[in-house]
Amino acid sequence: MASAGRFLLAFMVLTATYAAAEEGNSRNIQGVVFQKSHGRPLPGALVVMYDGLTHRRIDYTFTQDDGYFWLKAPEEKGVYRIVATRDMISRKRELAFDPGESYFFEIDLGEKDRGWISEAVIYIVQKYDYVITTLIGLFLGLGLKVIEERFKARKDQEKYIYTLSQFAGGIQSEKDQLETCLSTRTQGEIVGLYPSIVKEIENQIQQLEKHLAPDVFMEGLRQKKRRFRTRLHTQFLESVRLIRDFLTEPMDNVVSRDKQTRRDLFYRGFDMLKEGIETLDS
Repeated sequence: MASAGRFLLAFMVLTATYAAAEEGNSRNIQGVVFQKSHGRPLPGALVVMYDGLTHRRIDYTFTQDDGYFWLKAPEEKGVYRIVATRDMISRKRELAFDPGESYFFEIDLGEKDRGWISEAVIYIVQKYDYVITTLIGLFLGLGLKVIEERFKARKDQEKYIYTLSQFAGGIQSEKDQLETCLSTRTQGEIVGLYPSIVKEIENQIQQLEKHLAPDVFMEGLRQKKRRFRTRLHTQFLESVRLIRDFLTEPMDNVVSRDKQTRRDLFYRGFDMLKEGIETLDS
């Protein structure tokens, strides 16, 4: 509780500072992504701004180490949507944009609950990992090198898993846009918006496939058992195949409201991808 209180106090000071700096610059939309329940900012979260009417992506960025982000303001007055995503959790905020105003968003992303013992261990390891490895080295001598290599391998693995989750988060954002488009727009509007959504999904899949190359995947998860890596790699490749099958479908086979079966290719593929990420996180 004390830690959360200190964070909220610092957060209020930083918010006031950023807001004051923004008074002279209405071209930027600012904000911060954080976890209020744990009293900490969230770096590396994907933040995307969409046109509220056309669902077209306007700008995107990732939060900095202190959780703050900046987005380029739209050129026209209107309604927009800002979506923040990290670790398969998304939150959206509506923006009624006026070029003469400045905007600052506070986006709280919750996370899966963990016990206080797990939280304490994670905090200590992350904050004092160098001290811990040094003390161990004093007692074990040559064993220090082995321990340092394990710490590095674990950090490399966490970075790799985080990269996969970011691509999955980007695909999820486009999936949400597709569902909103199909459920709220007219047939003519859907035909106009569909190609841009599919193109963005294609871009995300291409980047994801580079990280799913067999040698990259096996090295990225080298601390996991080989049988586990092989099974999970097969699952990821199958999820990508299903999504690609969806992307190659003619538009008329997908956008019609009675073509749910073809859209299910995308949904099944995404669910498999999401399940694989959650398995790695656990």
